[in-house]
Amino acid sequence: MVQNRFRVGLYMSGMFLAGFFSCLSVAQGQTWTQIGNLPSGYDLRCAYFWDTQHGVVGGVNYIYTYNSGVWTQATYPEPPGIIKSLRLLDPTHLYAASGQTDVWVSIDSGVTWALTGTGLANADDIYLGADGKIHGMNIGG
Repeated sequence: MVQNRFRVGLYMSGMFLAGFFSCLSVAQGQTWTQIGNLPSGYDLRCAYFWDTQHGVVGGVNYIYTYNSGVWTQATYPEPPGIIKSLRLLDPTHLYAASGQTDVWVSIDSGVTWALTGTGLANADDIYLGADGKIHGMNIGG
């Protein structure tokens, strides 16, 4: 039995977002449809999409939400710095690694963000450990 898989992908030119596309993967090939454009001049680093109509992107000094074709800048607890990853670690909490002083959390699909209190500044990525706590990782070690 052939299963169709739905994927959301990014098309990037250098570090600038050229557009968002959805991909419906089938046994015979792929079909791509552009679903939106982020305003030009942004240094995109990460994205999380629930479907082709709802998502969040982060990068150097910003986080934007995407809702049915409209990009809106999020509300931050501090200046963003470089947002390096976005992770949905449970069904209701989206995390951003990392703000300038801490990992951020959103409970409204990225519209507003709050500090988590983990103290993990400048983490490149995060994960939920077996101990139930958020842990940070850095590419450099």
